[in-house]
Amino acid sequence: MDKSSFPKGMNRIILLALFFNFFLPLHSAESRRIPWALDEVYSGSYQETFQKLRNEIQFLLRQTVIDVVGQIGLNYQEGWRYPLVVGFLDNAPPGAEFALAYVQLGMEGGEIRQDLRINLSQYEKEHFDFEKVLAHEITHAMLNDAMGAEASTVLPLWFHEGLAVYAANQGEQMLKSYVYHYGNSFLNGLDHYASAADYAENYLAFKYIHKKHGSNALHNFVFEVVKRKGDIPNALEYTCFEKWEDFLKNVMEFSESEIREIGIFKGRPQDIPQPY
Repeated sequence: MDKSSFPKGMNRIILLALFFNFFLPLHSAESRRIPWALDEVYSGSYQETFQKLRNEIQFLLRQTVIDVVGQIGLNYQEGWRYPLVVGFLDNAPPGAEFALAYVQLGMEGGEIRQDLRINLSQYEKEHFDFEKVLAHEITHAMLNDAMGAEASTVLPLWFHEGLAVYAANQGEQMLKSYVYHYGNSFLNGLDHYASAADYAENYLAFKYIHKKHGSNALHNFVFEVVKRKGDIPNALEYTCFEKWEDFLKNVMEFSESEIREIGIFKGRPQDIPQPY
């Protein structure tokens, strides 16, 4: 698999787990909402791109939040519980080298903050849909903010990434790319992580809820998961009337059906769409 298509979600989850094990006790939650901020300290090689994005980001960020709310039903609130700071860099850190953007939690003055970093070297390559990647990362930040940073770490990877892919409308392109490359061989169940292709399987769980139960049920499911601090089985049964074991079986059958419908790619290998 091309490393440029490998997502950064696992790296982020590991970082979050380490962060909260060691530093969370220092933080006392605050009820105030704080506007996002732009870190304008950038002295890298892509000054023209930086100036372009810094002028666009205010509109893009606000519109992205509104779009994500409409897509997955997270409650919209003006401002952030954990301050969100948007910054730019030339290269992402090890483990996220090929990421166009990523969200990282940190500590400043005894308070938790979220940093949304945009990798200008990857932006210049134009391999990604920037607005969709931004929506993906904003979904992570909004979920952290809605649940509380500690509670968000109990969520499994499939929920974090499947929700972000669904919210960002990345799922269909991603699914086709992996199906054309691997058929259905990447399906291994929501609780297993083997490769980047698992993000397509994670997405299918949310697509299943939408197609089977409707958008209101999906919105209510996300709301209940937040409200119940990550109790996915009970949130699922309350909103979709499915027990967890039945849900896993139904999602697998639905995923296999979706893959059969996509079928085999009959064009040239170089024409297979990229997943991101």
